[in-house]
Amino acid sequence: MRAKSSAHGISVYLLSALAFLLVAFSSGACAPAQGRSKPIQQVWRLHQKHFVAGDQDVYFKNDAVKFVNSTLGFVLISKAPDWTVVIYRSNPGGKGGKIFKQPLSQWLATGVKCLYFPDIRPSPFPLRKQLSYVKDGLPIVKYKAFEGKKQTCEYELCGLTSTHANVASVMQFFYRLPYATGVPVRFSYFASQHLNPNDPFYSFQIAPSERVTTTKIEQVG
Repeated sequence: MRAKSSAHGISVYLLSALAFLLVAFSSGACAPAQGRSKPIQQVWRLHQKHFVAGDQDVYFKNDAVKFVNSTLGFVLISKAPDWTVVIYRSNPGGKGGKIFKQPLSQWLATGVKCLYFPDIRPSPFPLRKQLSYVKDGLPIVKYKAFEGKKQTCEYELCGLTSTHANVASVMQFFYRLPYATGVPVRFSYFASQHLNPNDPFYSFQIAPSERVTTTKIEQVG
């Protein structure tokens, strides 16, 4: 965790180095068998560095999301049709065991406690849409809240219409972010030193993305 203080207030940054990469993964074999090949599926890969979770890649498509964490050594999967959240321990050599399983409804209510995340998420607050723009080919909507002298908040979300809402919900609760429509791209909060906020807030920046294609099979879930 990195905190910066000044005479005017405190900003806390808890997540950094976020990159979006669009990857086209084939749902068939690298060398297709005879007959029609299955359509290419687009999978988004996010490379992240979190103050608690450390380094991880998050893969998501329209009906699944998968966290592959190299620091704490776990894999989290949630996918259609039931969206049950399952966490596996990722050991060297590909061996591991299931350590956590929870229905989506329970996950969104309590989440997992073994990852040392706060048990609460930021309280609901009104978001005002400021602008829409395209970042590296991604449709981004920027919201603001508070905008006062004592506190301010900016929240940017990616509105991929083909992505199921449960994908965003799983990701948002993993980081204990406020509920909103869209995949979280950037969240920042600043509070004056005269305030003593009890809620955890997170800040993470989008980095330049790179469009790549591959024939390697990457199964999400």
